[in-house]
Parts: sequence; structure tokens; C-alpha cells
Amino acid sequence: MSSKKTSAFKNEKNFLWSGIALAIVGALVSIYTVFHHIDLKEDGVSDAACNISQTVSCNAIAASEYSEVFGIPLGVWGLGYFLALISMLVIAWKRPKDKSASFFNYAGLVVVGVLTTITLASISAFSIGAICPSCVAVYAICIGQALSLYLFRSVIPRKIESKSIINSLAGALIPLFLALIAYQLIEPETLVQTTTEITNFTGLSKSRQEVPINKSAFSGLGEDYRLGSDNAKVIIVEFSDFQCPSCKRMNHTLKSLRKEYGDQILIVYKNFPLDNKCNPSMPGPMHQLACDMATLARCAGQYGKFWQYHDLVFANHQAASSTSVKDWAREVGLSDEQINNCMSSKGILDKIRDDIALANKLGVNSTPSLYINGYKFVGRGANALKLEVDRLLNR
Repeated sequence: MSSKKTSAFKNEKNFLWSGIALAIVGALVSIYTVFHHIDLKEDGVSDAACNISQTVSCNAIAASEYSEVFGIPLGVWGLGYFLALISMLVIAWKRPKDKSASFFNYAGLVVVGVLTTITLASISAFSIGAICPSCVAVYAICIGQALSLYLFRSVIPRKIESKSIINSLAGALIPLFLALIAYQLIEPETLVQTTTEITNFTGLSKSRQEVPINKSAFSGLGEDYRLGSDNAKVIIVEFSDFQCPSCKRMNHTLKSLRKEYGDQILIVYKNFPLDNKCNPSMPGPMHQLACDMATLARCAGQYGKFWQYHDLVFANHQAASSTSVKDWAREVGLSDEQINNCMSSKGILDKIRDDIALANKLGVNSTPSLYINGYKFVGRGANALKLEVDRLLNR
């Protein structure tokens, strides 16, 4: 064998093994993200290792509206994608007559992966405002595949018959369909398992704490805004942050409970913004709009529109900006003068800090944190919360 042919064979072999190795790692990371997504979707929380902080958090990404396509987690699509890449390279290895077409299709899929990486990374940074470590790992793998493709570009044919391309590409679709089918089979089993575990789990702390509720504008430093009857059997006090992705999800859960139980439950909102602009217990800036949104929410509350602003913020959570938070206040009916007065109001700031002081006294260190009839809710997710409410109402 000539040295030129030997070099070409070596390049081809290195290209195959580097591509397969990277795709296997990508598939494994994708599987991890799928199970994390299911865990968060069904339990509402996740203690996965990729949750490092509010900003570096897989939960923030998985809880966002961008985490699924056609109701299927991005991780499933990622798994199908990496399996398709492996399929292309295995076909090229095992079927020499289809090698050129398989390499050509592999190159095309790698380009798709890079474009998808750029799109998802931009959404993560600019729309969600959080970084997902497992997502970054997938991005790095896609970039690694592109670099490998560039280094061994000599193995990619310049021209291929369209029929060969179509036949080869069909082999890439099979793994994708298998991944989608597997997800449909796995998800129901997870649901059954989760529900069974929660049924046998007590969702409240053992000790009861005093959680005062101000029921008028003249008590304490101001009224705590509430939904439901003050005579309700079950009182849920929520410490929340308007810029917290998990709080958006909790808002949906509490609205569902309110719709089902009506005035049998009382929902009380208290502030715990995760930013040192108004929260002295925070070591530095984090959710840099949270304090302003808490201020504007209480401002709206002075005019009977707290819950309108509250719901508007969470409905448009991803679009929060220094401009939009004030635009939402205008949308619920506040004037520019009212907004400006509230933003400089010492009384509103004092009330927010009073909520924060209470949260610190209770030991709150994350949002959302719930207290049900004075007991901290330590269960996992919407199902556990509903079961606890059912239990308390049926005593």
C-alpha cells in the first residue's frame, strides 16, 4: 500500500473513531438530561449535580418553555441526533459502498448540530439568563465534532449521487424514531413510580413555626396579599422571587390548587428576592430585576392590582428587562407618576425587607419556599403538595 493510501486510511480511521467516541459521550449526556427533565417535570424540583446556583442551573433550563419541542424534551432529540451520527459512521465502516454517502450525511448532521448549538446557547444566555452545565457539555461535543470534521475534511466527498444520500440518510432516521418511541415508553413508568413514592411520603416538617400574616394595610409594615378566605382550613404562605424560574412553575401549581379547592385554601405571597439590592442576606447581585419587580408588585397592590401584576410577570417571565417590568405595571393600569413614587417608596422597601427578615428567621434559603399551616413543606413537587393539601382538608 502506498504511503498516500496509508495516510488516507489512517485519516479515515481516526475520523471514524473520534466521531463515534464524541457521539457516544453526547448520547450519554442526553440520556442524563432526559431523566433530569422527567424528574423536574413530575416532582417540580431536582437535586441533580448540575444545579450549582440560581444562574448555573439545569433546573432553570429544564423548567423553561424552550426545554421541549412538540412536547418532547430536547434531551430526547439530542439522543436521537447522536445515535444518528453513530449510525452514519457505523454504516460507513461496515458498508464500503455506502461510505461516501454516509460521510457526506454525517458532515451535514454535524453542521446542523453546530447551528442548533448556537441557537440554544443564545436562548439560554439571552432569553432564560441561566447556564445549564449538561447543555454546555452537549455544545462542546457538537463543537468537537465540527473540529474533527475540519481536521479530517479530506475524507468527505465533494459530490455524491442524490439516491445514495437519500438511502444513507434513511439509516439516520431510524435511531431518531427509536429514541422518540423509547421516551413514550419510559415516561408513563416514571409517572407511576413517582406517584407511588410520594403517596408514602410526609411532605411537612415535624416542627411548627409562627408565620405571621398581615391582613390589612394598617397591620405591620403593610398587607400581605392573599388569595382565598382568611378562614380557610389550609393556609399556604409562599416566599417567592419574581425572577426565579422555579417560582414560575410553583405559581402554576398554586393556581391549579386554587382552582380545585377554592376558598378551602388561602394562598399568601411574601417576598424573598434573591438579590442584594433589597435583600441584605444575599452576598451579591443575582436576580437583578427581582427587587424592582417585588416593589412594582406591591405598588400595584396598593391599587388593588397585585395579583394582576403577579400573574403578568410570571406569564412573561422570560421577557423580563428593566423596561418591561415597568411596562407591565403600566399594563395593569399604573401611571408613570405612581410607578416613580413607588420605586422610591421607603415604605414598600421596608415591607419587602420585613418579609426577608421573617424568611431568614424561618431559615428560608431558596425560592420558592412554602409553609402550610406553619409547617415547612419539604415534599417534592406538585403531586406531593396536592396530597398534603388533601390530607389536611380531610382530617
